[in-house]
Amino acid sequence: TFILEGDHVMDNWVLKHFVRAEDHNRLYFPGPPNTYKPNGPAPWNQLFMVTNGLIRLTECHLLLNDDQERIKKYDAIVQPNLNWFFSSLRPKTSKAGTPVYEWDYALDQRREDANHFAYDAEGLWIAYHSGRYGIRYEDLVPFANTYTDVILAIVQPNGKYAGMVDGASKTGNSGGYNFVRDEYFYLADFRPDQFDRMVEINRKAGKIADFLPGTARLLWQKYRRNNGNK
Repeated sequence: TFILEGDHVMDNWVLKHFVRAEDHNRLYFPGPPNTYKPNGPAPWNQLFMVTNGLIRLTECHLLLNDDQERIKKYDAIVQPNLNWFFSSLRPKTSKAGTPVYEWDYALDQRREDANHFAYDAEGLWIAYHSGRYGIRYEDLVPFANTYTDVILAIVQPNGKYAGMVDGASKTGNSGGYNFVRDEYFYLADFRPDQFDRMVEINRKAGKIADFLPGTARLLWQKYRRNNGNK
């Protein structure tokens, strides 16, 4: 039932209104009467929310060994959108000498912030872990470096880490955090040397006992590390 409903939402809402077939199946917001970013490209974090759903549904159909045409249709949307995101990246080098990336919140907009980067990290891991879209381990190491060697390398006077992927900080979503969000624990796959540091940051911030998502992801990652990242 959940799979049927997921496919129903994709068919009758997402694919119908947000997939621009004439532009490589890229994800855009619909035009008027929609008033939220009409005809604008989906911000990367929201793009990953859609690709996450498509990938998970694809994995369900693979497990059931059914609806091969739907799998092809979903892959034909996920792949070009992942390619689109990767084409927007700007390679840089951190002060620690590691390769990192800078990118924007959405195409040709402001720099990505530490709040929305978390959703990007989650979406990238889900796509990578599926093994379906040509994303290699080494492709995601710079994202982990961006988090550990840029964002976590800068502590603001208020005790929060840098709020943006270039090490700057502003306000609101770009204001930063004093703890590690749960989605960032995915990146410990690519910087395993930083896992204990991330755990310790959350311990000091009091984000173990009362931060269910972070603690759940932390324990999930700890289990995987003890079992060969399976």
